[in-house]
Amino acid sequence: MTLPRCQLNLCVMYIPITFKNFDSEESFLNLQNKFSILDERSNPYEPEVNQKVIKKDFNIIIKELNPITYKDVYQSRSFYNDFLFKAIDNLSKRYLSFLSKQFENTVFLDKDKIRLFAIKEKDKFINVGEVFKTANYLDSQIYDKLEIQIDIIIEHLTEVHIHQNSNLEEKLKFKLGKGVVLVLFAMLREKKYIDAPYNVDFGKFIDDNFLWWDKKEKNYKPFKKSNKLISDYINYNKSLKNPLKVLEELLTDKSFYNFPYS
Repeated sequence: MTLPRCQLNLCVMYIPITFKNFDSEESFLNLQNKFSILDERSNPYEPEVNQKVIKKDFNIIIKELNPITYKDVYQSRSFYNDFLFKAIDNLSKRYLSFLSKQFENTVFLDKDKIRLFAIKEKDKFINVGEVFKTANYLDSQIYDKLEIQIDIIIEHLTEVHIHQNSNLEEKLKFKLGKGVVLVLFAMLREKKYIDAPYNVDFGKFIDDNFLWWDKKEKNYKPFKKSNKLISDYINYNKSLKNPLKVLEELLTDKSFYNFPYS
């Protein structure tokens, strides 16, 4: 049985989207076309579809039933503002809800299995973020929103399922601030003293193996999203002034070179 267009409209307008809808130009175009063909003004038997991704917002007309008068009401709905942006803002919530249910499976009774799965998922989302970063078919506002959702997921995986179940004592502790350590690593790489061509792998190595010193709270903390922070420093999206000042003071202190230390 075929649903009337108005009912079909409502079903599709509010179905959840996934990160897969953005991983290629074809996938994103398909999502736009699913929205476009629901326009009441189009021919239901020969709907017009877009051949290229539309980066500017566009509207369709949908038919809704007025719950008071029981009469059809025609409403304008925009792809970006009314549909897509709201759906993207819900992506991390939906993923984390799924993850919680996944961990109820008896397969994940072992904490080590949870940690390994979380590490795999974290790596997946880091790579997804890199794909989105170079996706020129996505509007910058879409990318910014997707990046926020990915960051929420990565932070949850790191704080709740990876570091919580790992032995932080096994990590190397830097008695230096987070930015200082990251800038030091970035400088060593830029000068070819470290061979790590990809920010994703470089950041993951730092996250997995080092701790930084929080001077205010006076304790060591794990790194997270180091790949993004390193990119921000390299691209001057974050100030280098304070980290470079600390490093300069450290490396120009003559007593630093009195080795071996007593």
